[in-house]
Amino acid sequence: MKKGWDCSRARRDLKHVSDVTKFLRKILYRPFDVRHLFYHRSLVWRTVDQVMGHMLAGENLAIGTTRAVEIGAGYSHVFATREMIQHHTISIKEVNYLFPLYLYPGVGNADGSLFHTWPEGKGGRRPNLDPGFVDSIEQASGLNFTSDGRGDLIREFGPQDVLADTYARFHSPEYRRRFEAMSQVSTSPRPRCPLPVEPFAALAQLGHDLLALHLLESSLLHKPITRYIRLGGP
Repeated sequence: MKKGWDCSRARRDLKHVSDVTKFLRKILYRPFDVRHLFYHRSLVWRTVDQVMGHMLAGENLAIGTTRAVEIGAGYSHVFATREMIQHHTISIKEVNYLFPLYLYPGVGNADGSLFHTWPEGKGGRRPNLDPGFVDSIEQASGLNFTSDGRGDLIREFGPQDVLADTYARFHSPEYRRRFEAMSQVSTSPRPRCPLPVEPFAALAQLGHDLLALHLLESSLLHKPITRYIRLGGP
C-alpha cells in the first residue's frame, strides 16, 4: 500500500472495464525503448491526462526534456517522441516534462485562448506554438506559416518545421555550451529556444534528419553497420 497505489481499489475499478485493450498504450520508457503500458488510473499513478491525452488523441510529436540538470552533467536531456513518456524517460535523475507539438480538442485545457489562435488541422488539432514566436520566424525567414504539418521550406513552413528547427538547436554543441550554466538553475524556465539567426530552412531540415534518426524512422537505419553477429567460437 502506497500513497498512489491501492491494490484492492484497483481490482474493484478494473472489474467495470469491459474492453481492456483500449487501455493498452505505447510509452517511450527510455530513449529508443518503446514499451507497452496499461494506461488506467487504477494502475498508473499521476496519468497527467491533460498532457498525455494529446499524445493519444491522434498523430502527434513532442519534445521531452527536464527543467534543469545537475552541475557538471552537461545539457543533453532532450529527446523526441511520438508516444507518451514517464517520470524518468529522458533523465533518470531529474523530473521529465513533455511538450506536445499539437493540441487536440476535448483534452485538458486545449480549449483555451492559445488553442483557438490557430485554424483546425488534421483531426481538429492545433499547433501548441506561441503566435509571437511564429511571427518572429516569419520575419526572420521570409516564409509564410501554415498551421498544420510541414511546409516546403521554400515558400512556407509548418509546426513540424518549427519543432525540427528547435530540436536542431537543442542538440547543437554551441547551444549547449552557451546555455549550460542556465540549464543548471532549477528556477529558470525550461530550455530556452533563441529566435532564428541562421537560415531557418537549413536548420529545420537538419532537425528533420535528426528527428528521423531519434524516432527510428530514418532510411539510414536500414543499413546495419554489421553484416552478421558471430555467436560463440573464436
